[in-house]
Amino acid sequence: MAKCTSCRITVRDDTEFCPLCGTPLEKDGTEPKPSMYPNLILKEKKILRITQMILLFGCMLELLLVIINLVWTPDFLWCVISGTAILYLCLVLYTTSITYLALRSRFLYLSLGLILVGISVDAATGFHGWALSVALPIQILFMNVVVLVLYLQQKREFQQYLWMSFLNLLLCGIALIAYLMGYRIFFGLMLIAFPVTGVILAVIMILEGRETPEELKRRFHP
Repeated sequence: MAKCTSCRITVRDDTEFCPLCGTPLEKDGTEPKPSMYPNLILKEKKILRITQMILLFGCMLELLLVIINLVWTPDFLWCVISGTAILYLCLVLYTTSITYLALRSRFLYLSLGLILVGISVDAATGFHGWALSVALPIQILFMNVVVLVLYLQQKREFQQYLWMSFLNLLLCGIALIAYLMGYRIFFGLMLIAFPVTGVILAVIMILEGRETPEELKRRFHP
């Protein structure tokens, strides 16, 4: 630590000049105390660096797997599954390494990634439609439950949950479009997920009253 003879203050930072007046500091011979708080930025950088290394290694591994797949088993594109799994692993590491990322955002990213993993597995195995018939509506129902619980706990941030509900509604619409286009989809579970999504969205819009149209206007009318 050091002292400023002009301001008569003690400066704990490792610097040679007073941050207030610029006067050279006089060292008192004591060492500055180490920070009691963890260096989150350094930890985040380390995890991001590890994520980048895993992504680079994963890309190289996936390239090798694609070659093996096309040469030995061209009838079954299992490399699509491995590639999606590697990307999802990197997504998990990335979302857990960003300290400023809200819990709802992490949940949203991981949920969307999980949906893509299911669709890729279904597509690689011949697209029997189970990813859109079973996995997608179950994931939408789970996301609706999370949105409702978080909204009831954090009503002040209703905008985030409003748009998450719109996203769930969009996912239901994608499944409906795929069904109308003739894809092999059993629409039973989606008939449950679709109205549940609509009800939760309506509940949020009704409870927020005039805030909802103002939020929509703010988003779509800059």
